[in-house]
Amino acid sequence: MNLMPLSCTLTNRTALPMEISAIQEKLVQGLSGIEAEFAKVHLKLLDHQYLMRFTTDEIQTHIRILSSLDSQNPGQLLVYQRSDGFVDITVLAFDYPHEFSLLTGILAGMCYNISSGDVFTYKPKQKETTSPSLRRRIIDCFTGEVDSSLPFGKWKEELSQHIAFVLGLLEKDNEESLREARHFVNELVVKRLSQLKSRVFPTLYPMEITVDNHSSPYTILKVVAEDTPAFLYSLTNALSGQGVSIERVRIRTLGFRVEDEIDLLDNRGNKIEDTSRIDRIKFCVLLTKEFTHFLANAPDPFSALSRFEHIVDDLVKLPDKEMWAKMLANPMTLESLARLLGTSNFLWEDFIRQQYESLIPLLRPHLKKHQLSTPTQRLRQRLYETIKGAGSFEEQAKRLNHFKDQEIFLIDLDHILNPDLGFEWLSTKLTALAEAVVSAATELVYANLVERYGFP
Repeated sequence: MNLMPLSCTLTNRTALPMEISAIQEKLVQGLSGIEAEFAKVHLKLLDHQYLMRFTTDEIQTHIRILSSLDSQNPGQLLVYQRSDGFVDITVLAFDYPHEFSLLTGILAGMCYNISSGDVFTYKPKQKETTSPSLRRRIIDCFTGEVDSSLPFGKWKEELSQHIAFVLGLLEKDNEESLREARHFVNELVVKRLSQLKSRVFPTLYPMEITVDNHSSPYTILKVVAEDTPAFLYSLTNALSGQGVSIERVRIRTLGFRVEDEIDLLDNRGNKIEDTSRIDRIKFCVLLTKEFTHFLANAPDPFSALSRFEHIVDDLVKLPDKEMWAKMLANPMTLESLARLLGTSNFLWEDFIRQQYESLIPLLRPHLKKHQLSTPTQRLRQRLYETIKGAGSFEEQAKRLNHFKDQEIFLIDLDHILNPDLGFEWLSTKLTALAEAVVSAATELVYANLVERYGFP
């Protein structure tokens, strides 16, 4: 059995191509039949770093598993518990959009803390195919520690079930299945974050992102940051929504510091060289990664994340996006947004989606524990000030309805953002608003009728 890493046989960089060729021949000799034929394609579609990372026996195991994949068995999990307490995990599967972020989300949700990892993807081919023998494949290898109360055997069984379930959904290759997979994984992550959540707001550590477009055929995203729960999931989940393909990942954790390198291509298999697009990717990654840590505060975490991504996609197109980045850098703002965006579809569709540009600055008074809605004793005065100056009855009615809708929205915001405000408070506020609106409407209608028909 050959347990020596193949990197040990690579004596120098100049001899690399010749030595790799010899290694390939040796690997093929250890296989037979269909596996040997598949091995040639497998080795052709992976670079020399793959050969330097794994032993001969490991690569032959990869080939045997990857050559056996089909639509009924789109992936397989290898788990090895080491004597030093660390656990090695390898996922061998077909390649799918969003796959890497979903896998890291499952690992985070299953209390697996990644300390290092290497991720390899078959090189893009000129022509896409659905043939099982020619489809792109992944080899995702992680090392980390399990922080779970489950017995290791039970933990391993649940992890395997979760990964098989998600890969099965991805194999269906439709939007509904992808959404179900993302929802399932997001719930796992949020449950884990809820277990870790303290009463103190999470610290938003600075994250350094640099882009290297010169040293490889890929656009290399280099990320250096403080390690936080579900870091890799939140990072790659943000990337997956930006129309990019994650081709190769190198994960290293030094103490509490994460140093990751992610090789990217666009959906056409090309490097990302448009500087404005690179800026947009960095902006979205920074905001979405931070927002993920507040999802445990949302009534519906998946809706909150989806809606936040929608907002960020719009904000990134604005000329003053740096101002928005600073505004959203406040932990309490993000916590409040998580609560709001995870509420009912009614609030999102009728209010937040249409006016989020004014909503985010509006959260500032809340950060100082001020209520957003008009105090009850000033309702009537504010309402009459709003109606005053309207040139016609129709304009008065329009202003009245706008005031009513806006106040309902602000009362809802106060109730959502302040858990201490119970239903009695909500009932009192809505009753006072209803009385003020009905009273003002009655006066407006009476005055209009008098103007048209005279006093009764």
